Amino acid sequence: MASPYDELTREELIGLVQDQLRPEGRVEHPVAREAFRQSEERFRSLTAAAFEGIGISENGKVVDVNDQLMRMLGYTREEIVGHPVLVMVAPESRAAVEQAIRSGQE
Repeated sequence: MASPYDELTREELIGLVQDQLRPEGRVEHPVAREAFRQSEERFRSLTAAAFEGIGISENGKVVDVNDQLMRMLGYTREEIVGHPVLVMVAPESRAAVEQAIRSGQE
């Protein structure tokens, strides 16, 4: 199903969605809400099909993981989400990851 937002770049779509977010985190505009839903659906499909373990973090905390990462680590989503991302980072990479978190580039 074609969307009027299929031609937008990722940055343009993110900007549109961010413009429509209310402070409490709800997407306000119906078109932006649908574009956001479709974007999340595509992202979930991509991560589900990936062979790699994928984790998403915000402010140094794990907010989501795909099934492959759960299998690799031997934990459930509930056991991983909310924990510091640094517990999953190899010791030799921790300094670089800490710097990325501090600079907002995680």
